[in-house]
Amino acid sequence: MAAETVLVTGVHREELAFGDRVTDRLDARGIDLLRIPEGVSQRCPDVSQQFYYEARQRELYLQLHQQVKGRYGLLIDLHSGFDEHGASADVYCHESVLLDCVGSSLEDTRFTGSVRLIRIVAPGEPAAKQAQPGRAEAGARTCIPPVIWEGGRPLYVGLEVYLPEDREGVREAVALARHLIDRIRGCGARG
Repeated sequence: MAAETVLVTGVHREELAFGDRVTDRLDARGIDLLRIPEGVSQRCPDVSQQFYYEARQRELYLQLHQQVKGRYGLLIDLHSGFDEHGASADVYCHESVLLDCVGSSLEDTRFTGSVRLIRIVAPGEPAAKQAQPGRAEAGARTCIPPVIWEGGRPLYVGLEVYLPEDREGVREAVALARHLIDRIRGCGARG
């Protein structure tokens, strides 16, 4: 029997090392780890190749969907970026109930001000109601195929953790990622 949650790392190959740091010593009880060693590049190298780049990324997500559909209740897709101001994160999900739960679970923690909650929306769908502290912000669009994030099993949550340049900040970003994975899993289990 598979775990309820799958954590995916390496969709973008440049982010794989960060994913390895996060999953090293992660309490993985009840979670399966899916490491993609040969993901797509984080950036399209040439604008004339944009169509093919986006097609490769869509195909990778569709293959991922085939592997996880019907086996998991929650898919956490870990990514990383850079922010010179310090460790922070964005949590993306179509389901505002999950985002609200994550926001509530972060109240009065050291990570309260460093996490943005963003609802994924379809083209033509209203972005969001007025944002409240600890609640989902204006909607975002994604090139990830809708079959992945629109709802159903597994529930898709994108987690983008921003790393500062300094070593201590990277340790803080790893701690933030692990904390958020735990909170997302707790909120996903309720849904």
